[in-house]
Amino acid sequence: MKDIKLLEAVTINDFRFLYDIETDPEIISCYHPNFNEKEVIEIPSYDLSYKEYMEQDKKKIYIVYLEEEKIGTFSVIKDFKYLVSKEENVAWISLAFDKKYFGKQVIKDSYFLFEELLRKNGYEKIELGVFEFNKRAIKFYEKIGYEKITSLENFTYYDGKWWNDYRYEKKL
Repeated sequence: MKDIKLLEAVTINDFRFLYDIETDPEIISCYHPNFNEKEVIEIPSYDLSYKEYMEQDKKKIYIVYLEEEKIGTFSVIKDFKYLVSKEENVAWISLAFDKKYFGKQVIKDSYFLFEELLRKNGYEKIELGVFEFNKRAIKFYEKIGYEKITSLENFTYYDGKWWNDYRYEKKL
């Protein structure tokens, strides 16, 4: 297996990388909810995201490296206010990868490294949301052991209509 590392995002260049992935026109709608009927999703600039990140302590962002190349990100939020679960030690997570790695084993391998990091940090369960139209992500999460726990109706606007947000959980 190739060398995979997860390193916390700490530089402005890390946030530029994250911004570039999150704003890719092909995946922006999978990553960011759109709460109005405009087709444009506005997200903060990478320098503003960097500044806000450095001033908080609830969210951790990790850059995924394959060898020396940045290929994706994982993030975890502690005590996320929109969790379905009201238990303690539940991680709200998200991930985003360069689309050239979609369907590749490296995403699954790096995910399991991230899961181990969450266990080491005291998390006992993971919760996440996947938009109804994101079939690739739904298949991925179900394949690695996530179970659907609820659906939030008409949560995000995409491609001319409103879509549900499926909430999933996995015990660690």
